[in-house]
Amino acid sequence: MADGQPLDVLMIEDDDDDVLIIGDLLKGAHAGIRLARSANLFDGLKRLGEASFDAVLLDLSLPDSRGPDTFYTVRSQFPRLPVVVLSGLDDEDVAYATVQDGAQDYLVKGKLDGEVLVRSIRYAIERHAMIRELETKNSELAETSERLRTIIDSNADALIIVSRRGVILFANPAAEWIFESGADELVGSVFGTPMVQGRSAEIAVMRKEGRRLIAEMRVAETVWQRDRAYLASLRDVTRRVEAEQALRLYRDHLQDLVTQRTEALSRANEDLGREIEEHKRTETALREAVHRLEEHNRAQADFVSNVSHELKTPLASIGYAVENLRSGVVGPIPERIEPYVTLIQEDTQRLGTTIADILDMSRLEAQTLRLQRVKVHVGRLALRAVLSIQNQATSKHQRTSFLCRHPCPFAILDPKKFERVVLNIVGNAIKYSHERGLIDVRIEPRPGDPERLRLSVTDDGMGIPADCIERVTERYFRVGEHVSGTGLGLALCKEITELHGGVLTVLSPPPNRAQGTAVIVDLPAGLPPCVVVADPDAAARSQVEQQLRAQGYSVIACGKGEQALALTSSEKADTLVIEADLADMAGVELISRLKANRELQHIPVVMLTGSQPAAAVQDILAGLGVPLLRKPWKADRLITAIENGMLELAVG
Repeated sequence: MADGQPLDVLMIEDDDDDVLIIGDLLKGAHAGIRLARSANLFDGLKRLGEASFDAVLLDLSLPDSRGPDTFYTVRSQFPRLPVVVLSGLDDEDVAYATVQDGAQDYLVKGKLDGEVLVRSIRYAIERHAMIRELETKNSELAETSERLRTIIDSNADALIIVSRRGVILFANPAAEWIFESGADELVGSVFGTPMVQGRSAEIAVMRKEGRRLIAEMRVAETVWQRDRAYLASLRDVTRRVEAEQALRLYRDHLQDLVTQRTEALSRANEDLGREIEEHKRTETALREAVHRLEEHNRAQADFVSNVSHELKTPLASIGYAVENLRSGVVGPIPERIEPYVTLIQEDTQRLGTTIADILDMSRLEAQTLRLQRVKVHVGRLALRAVLSIQNQATSKHQRTSFLCRHPCPFAILDPKKFERVVLNIVGNAIKYSHERGLIDVRIEPRPGDPERLRLSVTDDGMGIPADCIERVTERYFRVGEHVSGTGLGLALCKEITELHGGVLTVLSPPPNRAQGTAVIVDLPAGLPPCVVVADPDAAARSQVEQQLRAQGYSVIACGKGEQALALTSSEKADTLVIEADLADMAGVELISRLKANRELQHIPVVMLTGSQPAAAVQDILAGLGVPLLRKPWKADRLITAIENGMLELAVG
């Protein structure tokens, strides 16, 4: 009820006259009380449950309930509602009992006036509110006290209350543990340590069996049962104190060690200074020696390079002369001279290979070897290399087999350098294989890794001793003491392979064989070259496309020159194959426009024609390096022309 608002009071009374009297008294007192009425206890309880009232005027003699039980029934169901008993019975004992049990007042009918009644109702409401507030405060106080008790009892620190005379008045469970005595033993005993506020102190507590405990004590003033006292908190710091003592001892020990080590380091520094000076002198001497050695190496490399170049010119002349002799330029060679010519040719080739190896190794050492990479059909390159030294195998009655079963055997290589790799590996296989032996050359995907291409050369020769396998790819290493060669071949193959991002492996014997050697080169596989074919003849276009796809090339075909130029640019073509007479322009015009374009002028071109072009056209094509193939052409000639054009890119 807010201040100034009328009070709602329920009167539970069966006598109509009493209700009228009470109503008149309240009206006459101008009390601002709205009176509601129930004629029996049942109806009164119902209305109390349905509406909010500030107080109840209760008659103890009702049709459905009589005596003090009437009050107890209302109080049990609505304990927070103030009740004023209004009875016709002037009995002090009953009045005292009901007030003691919770009624706010006991008024006798017939002895009332308006002011007394209003005052009683208002006081009843106020007293009841005060009682409820007091109960709430007491409950909160009890909860707070219980929480404090829990905190004190569960505190890890010992807490004791000590009187001004030094007598222990309270001890929590942690104090019982520290002093090894129950609270009943501690309370009333004298605490012999002086209470000093404002600072902590460490005290010794002698426990049972002579054990000593160190406690850190802090003291504060407090009030206990209205008397001034001290609150002391004690914390077990035995381990900390022992650790600090041990730490002090250890620090002292460390200080002694530091002093000793400092003296030792001082002596060592003096020795080290002398050693550094000696090392500086040695380092200077080594630098001078390295400088002299580098100059010597440079001079040696220059000498090797100069000698090699000096040898290449006469060697080339000898080679040309032998070729002319064998080709019959000076007439037929007598049969008795033929073996000597063959020997000269083979030795010339072998010496040329050795000189090339020496020059490349010199460039590798100087880090001046540069690769001219283009897209290369590894299978055809390897086959050409094998065929070029087939006569060496034939002279030993050896058989060679070649198999390319890679669906797209292309890689981005320096063709000249990689051809040397193949020639060296196959040449070694021929050299170290027995008469009538077999040399097997294969191009295939690396097992389990289609992104890499594998070249393997396997022979059934004498093999390599197990203790030499790890060293056969080292420079100048040779197996045995009387083996011909420079010891550069496999080393050069390995280093060139690695420059291409590949790996060279030597196995001896090869898997599932009793003897022989396998040299394996694994390389990153490349995308096939893209060839744009422009020919107005659909049948000719289809034939070119089939021949190129059979070798793994990617082909885009069209019928006009403008289309060919656009596709060459958009598809980044590697080669262009065109008909001499296109539907929209002459082949020569297309080539001229191609060469005038900076982005496309490097692309090789192969021209097809069904008729003999004019001499002027042939001269233009020859000047631009464009091969001309007459229809019908052989597939191998077309593939060779494309490959030669791409190989010239590497040379350029």
